[in-house]
Amino acid sequence: MGYRGYSYSSGTPSCHGLKIDGVAVFNYALTRQKIFDREKVLIHGTSLGAGVSLHTLATSPLAQRVRGFVIENTFTSLSDMVDLMYPKLKVFKNFILKNFWDNDQYVRK
Repeated sequence: MGYRGYSYSSGTPSCHGLKIDGVAVFNYALTRQKIFDREKVLIHGTSLGAGVSLHTLATSPLAQRVRGFVIENTFTSLSDMVDLMYPKLKVFKNFILKNFWDNDQYVRK
């Protein structure tokens, strides 16, 4: 999948837009395509794509039809990444962060 603003896709990347794109592709794959067996769907996401995949699975009513998922090289949340990568900014992160990607919360769902 080429997210908006990435690859050859038009548009501007945003957290909200990536989530919309992920859900749209997922819904299309499970309801409208005829190329593969819809009963054997496996979701795979790498890095930021893992966050998109987890969000999609946590929020889509079609998620129960997925046989499994694989996530690679991702992060628990952007807040945790700030703590790890920029510890001196930890006290300011609530003022700086606009996107959170709470993947750890999505996994729980």
